[in-house]
Amino acid sequence: MRESANNSPFSVKLRLADIDLEIHQAHCRDFNFPMHVHEEYTVGIIHSGEEIITHKGTRYHAGTNQLYFINPDEAHTGASVDRGSWLYTSIYFKPDFLNNKILFDKAGTNYPYFQSPILENPKLSTLFINTIQQIKLHNCPMERDDAVHGLLCSLFAANTENTGRDIFSTAHPAKNKSKINKAKQFLSERLSEPISLSDLAAHIDWHPGYVVEAFKKTEGLTPHRYLLARRIIAAKNAIISGADFNEIALDCGFYDQSHMNRHFRQVLGITPGQLRVSYDSARQTDIQFNVT
Repeated sequence: MRESANNSPFSVKLRLADIDLEIHQAHCRDFNFPMHVHEEYTVGIIHSGEEIITHKGTRYHAGTNQLYFINPDEAHTGASVDRGSWLYTSIYFKPDFLNNKILFDKAGTNYPYFQSPILENPKLSTLFINTIQQIKLHNCPMERDDAVHGLLCSLFAANTENTGRDIFSTAHPAKNKSKINKAKQFLSERLSEPISLSDLAAHIDWHPGYVVEAFKKTEGLTPHRYLLARRIIAAKNAIISGADFNEIALDCGFYDQSHMNRHFRQVLGITPGQLRVSYDSARQTDIQFNVT
C-alpha cells in the first residue's frame, strides 16, 4: 500500500488529575504505520472505517465502534483495509499514573497488562466517546477529572487479568470516612471555585484515584456529583430568597444561568424559574416551603 499523509482534526496534550494524557484524533486514508512501540498505554476507538492492527505477529481487524489496546513497549503496526480509510481517536498515558497501586506481575512489570488488542463493548465505547467529548468541551475540572478516572478504571477492569478488582485500592473504611468528611467540607466551602480533583486530593493527601473510588464506596457518588449536589442545594436556597438568577449561578459555581438551568432540571426535574414561581405561590397562600 502507498502511504499518504493523515489529517489530524484534534490533537492535544494535557494533565488531568496527575495523569499526563495525549489525545490524538485522525483520519487516515490508504496509510501504513511502520512497526513501532510507545512508552505509554494506548487505547483508542475506531469511529468509522476499518484498520488492520498487527500485534505480536497476529493481524486483527478493528472496525467501527471497536476499542483497541496496546501495552507499553509492544511492537505493532496499523494499516488501511483495501486502501480505504478509518477515523480514530487514541489516548496515551504512562503506566506511572497507577502509582504502583495495582500489584500485577506480568512480563516483568508491576503494572496491569491488557489481554486483548481488540474489544467490542458498546457500553465502554460510548463511555470512551463521551469522555473525549467532555475533555474537548473544557467542562468543569472536577467533572472532567471524574470522567477520565472513570474511563481508565473501566478500561482496565474490562480488559486485564485483574477483572473485578479495583484499579485503586483504598484504605481502612474508618480512615476513609474521616478523609471523605474532610473532602466534603473542602468542597462545600468552595462552591464558587473551579476545583479540580487534584486540588481535592492534595487537600486530604490522597492519590486522585483513591479519592474517586473511596468517595463512591463511602457516599455512593463521585466527588463531582457531590459538589454538583451541594451547588444545587445552595442555588435552591438563593432562588427562594429572591436573588438574581445570574448572580446565583456564578456564586454557586456554574458558568452562567444556562449551565445552572440545565443541571437544575436534570437533578430536580424543574427549572429555577419554576421553583421561584412555586415558592411565590406558596408564600401568597401562607404555605410553608422548606428547602433541605
